Amino acid sequence: MVMMLNQAQELIESVFSFDNVGDSMMALRKSPDNKELQQKLIKELIECAVKEAGDSSADTMAIIKQAAEARVQQYVAGSKSSQSGCGGLK
Repeated sequence: MVMMLNQAQELIESVFSFDNVGDSMMALRKSPDNKELQQKLIKELIECAVKEAGDSSADTMAIIKQAAEARVQQYVAGSKSSQSGCGGLK
């Protein structure tokens, strides 16, 4: 059965935690524009999600990668907002 995007997004969200990818999250939070750090976090999310899903087929990998990339971009945007003060009170 092919994984749907919403399933992949839920899976990525479930592994997007300090327990799984905390070091990469913190490094990227300090340097949100660093493309290498973004790719590292994406790679780690994919690895964790594939392990969790138990399916490493090409179709599943592609949809998980898409969800991971979107989640990392969301994280980058949030990190930039909090650094600029738009995320709330300082």
